[in-house]
Amino acid sequence: MKLNLMDVERFVQRKKIQPITSSKYYEGSGRNSLNKKGLFSEEIFGRMGSRDRKKTYGYINLKLDFIHPEVYRILTSINTDLTKLIIGKENYILDNNNNLVQDDENGKSGVFYFIQIINNINWDNIKIEKPKHIRFIKENKDKLLINKLVILPAGFRDIQITKTGKQFIQYGEINKTYSTLINQTEMLSDDLDLFDEELMGSLYKSIQRNLINVNTWIKSKIKGKHGMIRGGMLKKSVDYSARLVIVPDNNLDFGYIGLPWQVCMKLFEPFFIHYVLKQDRDNLLKAVIQKFIGIEEDIDINDIKKFVKKVNESPRDMDNMTVNVLKETMEKVTADRVVIYKRDPVENRDSYISNYVRVDDTGFIAKLNSYDLCKNGKSLPFKNFVNCWKLLRVKNTTT
Repeated sequence: MKLNLMDVERFVQRKKIQPITSSKYYEGSGRNSLNKKGLFSEEIFGRMGSRDRKKTYGYINLKLDFIHPEVYRILTSINTDLTKLIIGKENYILDNNNNLVQDDENGKSGVFYFIQIINNINWDNIKIEKPKHIRFIKENKDKLLINKLVILPAGFRDIQITKTGKQFIQYGEINKTYSTLINQTEMLSDDLDLFDEELMGSLYKSIQRNLINVNTWIKSKIKGKHGMIRGGMLKKSVDYSARLVIVPDNNLDFGYIGLPWQVCMKLFEPFFIHYVLKQDRDNLLKAVIQKFIGIEEDIDINDIKKFVKKVNESPRDMDNMTVNVLKETMEKVTADRVVIYKRDPVENRDSYISNYVRVDDTGFIAKLNSYDLCKNGKSLPFKNFVNCWKLLRVKNTTT
């Protein structure tokens, strides 16, 4: 996944986002009403518990330009000279050709100085360790600096109040960083002549560090196994679905997928339930289910669902005779029915393919004909790919 830099100014104007101007959470000294201009304002973010509270953003006016937090990471990894300049380790000047030259006596360093000269730097002559970063800088020149910080909707970082004997209020780490930024930006002025250069450099460095801390916190909530994308958006439980490893089987007919019988039971669970309750004339399946889950009374839908779940967890616990009965049942249930399968990563709607089912023995794999793998993005040697196209063409013309 590729992330692009956001045009903060355009985002604020298009969404009509309101500024957060107070670091105080409450009005006055009490805790009965939230500050109308604060980080938890109900006037700005919406009523507590409402849907708007998770959709409405705010912003902090930084007054002056700062390096975009994500750009800061890129700039400090281009080469050592830029890194030393930005973090304030060595002093630099721009020569007549706008190249960075180290000069301990006449040069300057730090974020504040770098922002003053960023538009004059000759990026073509920068000693390159990572060319893609230079290309990124050139392509995003208008987004490298920001003077506003977008604040997350209050619903994602809201006050949590618990009552265990006495009232306990939790604000969250990100809110403390936001508050610090608001207080720090109040010390800034558009008139740079009013500030001592050394004081401004120190304040700039502190604000820049907090901007990076906000960016790091947000990224930590997005990435990783428990992040928003993998742990939230992608980690969804889909009814009547399964996840298996695809392996080749050249004995399989085109348009068919081989699936283990216990997986078929899960995929076609409603049809299996109907078959057990309405079409099991010998009551053979009912007896199998009663024995497996340990009950003697008549089974119902919930009992069958419990049976399907337990069988999928440990299919090898079934004896051969029972397996044969269930496999034959699933062959009847899946006859003339199809499943939809995909192979990650899914790029477009053509990545989803429907096939008829061949019920296989116990296992945890899905089987496809090698030439059928062409359809879902599995690479094959060129000769096989050509043969695959020819065979598919023959198949399509004959069906």
